[in-house]
Amino acid sequence: MLAAGLLGCRSAEQPTARHIVIGQITSAVTLDPHGHDQAQTSITLSHFYESLVTFGSEMELKPLLAQRWESPSETVWRFHLRRGVRFHDGRPFGAEDAAASLRRAGRPDSHLRYYIQTIQDVRVIDDATLEVVTRHPAPVLLNKLVFVPIVPRDTGADPITRPVGTGPYRFVGGRPGASIVGQRFPDYWGASPAFEQVTLLPIPDARDRATAVAAGRADIVSQFPSQYWEEGLRQSNVKLVSRQGLSTVLLGFSLRAGSPFADPRLRQVVALAIDRDRIVRDALQRLGTPLDQIVPPSVAGYSSGLPLFRHDLDAARALLKQLHLPDRPIELLVADAHQEVGLEVALQLQELGLAVVPTTLPQKEFYERWSREEFPLSVIGWSTTTGDASGSYEPLLHSPVEGFGRFNRFAYSNPRLDQLIELSDQAQNPEDRREPLTAAARIVQEDLPILPLALRYDLYAGRKDLDWRPRLDRRIRAFEVRPVQNPAER
Repeated sequence: MLAAGLLGCRSAEQPTARHIVIGQITSAVTLDPHGHDQAQTSITLSHFYESLVTFGSEMELKPLLAQRWESPSETVWRFHLRRGVRFHDGRPFGAEDAAASLRRAGRPDSHLRYYIQTIQDVRVIDDATLEVVTRHPAPVLLNKLVFVPIVPRDTGADPITRPVGTGPYRFVGGRPGASIVGQRFPDYWGASPAFEQVTLLPIPDARDRATAVAAGRADIVSQFPSQYWEEGLRQSNVKLVSRQGLSTVLLGFSLRAGSPFADPRLRQVVALAIDRDRIVRDALQRLGTPLDQIVPPSVAGYSSGLPLFRHDLDAARALLKQLHLPDRPIELLVADAHQEVGLEVALQLQELGLAVVPTTLPQKEFYERWSREEFPLSVIGWSTTTGDASGSYEPLLHSPVEGFGRFNRFAYSNPRLDQLIELSDQAQNPEDRREPLTAAARIVQEDLPILPLALRYDLYAGRKDLDWRPRLDRRIRAFEVRPVQNPAER
């Protein structure tokens, strides 16, 4: 962890010790925990909902609503559930709630389906025991269950608009895209949070996020903009923290008919032209590191020993001369959170002689256009939040079928890659996963549906009188923060 720096004075409007405000690019895109797979939404809803298992700060698996588990066979997981847990409406939690939640999350229209598409059946043994039967060995299932929140058993298929979970905070108000407020749940089964109330505050503007803590609008802010890092270091009373996490920046190509990047030679031109060191230096202010695969080295399944991407402008220009380019400039779609990277990519390709025009949009608008596949070229952010390479390969690069390829917006399909992804997902022994994952990484390097750019560090600003540590999975949760009572604690 790199910790540094200090940010400005707090205004008279600062929240009291009873109230904590967490600033994010957005608060949530929905209040339905099964209706999204979006990072900020997961952080917000983790205050209200819990899953069977969870991750510790370094993504080690830990019990949550399941106290313990075992695998009596290669295709059965048995969970022993925590007793004495209540939902926010007072009802007791039991195995029927967990079973109903897994079934709801596995519906064809669920955004979480790809996490649990290996589940064949869910069996309630008794009120405190649940068995999950998979179609084949699924050794990474526990990592994926972290992302399946538990809702009451009678929750219908309609979108949830008022969360009712078992978490340390109960929902008291707010809506997607606006501030969302939670109140400490007095009957919570676990340790009581230090703060009585939490507000998840959307701060989409980069400049506003850079000054929110200093101005007293927030107590902690995630995704502090790298372009304001040096300025932040010159201010006081706010702690800036950087750590290497899982946040990758990728360049995605549309392979659809009519896209200039349906020609693999043009994708190769871009791969040769991109200077990753320059992206890290100029766009990320050195708060990152070049990336040669779609997953970073900290993720299980990262393939060591693969050739690095070659930066060779002369070779790129020579190949570009052989191609027939479109008459109009090529649009590069960029979310505002990655604006600096998008501008740098566009600049490098323009210097090559490729007419590329960046379009920067707020996250919500970007996601809507990207989901409709209305782009030839896009800069996207992705985190392998399961801690396993399957968390990137399955949703991004597998052909869209049976829950796989949920975020494959590139019109990319390679049957051999699909086979390798599925084979690695079923391998019980980590050594048996290495070969198919390495082969998969080689195919991605050759086909280039996605070009890895950089691993950007996770950046935060926070009040100096708060005790908290950034997690590997980038989640900031109010119940993991406490006020510093004694300066000697720091």
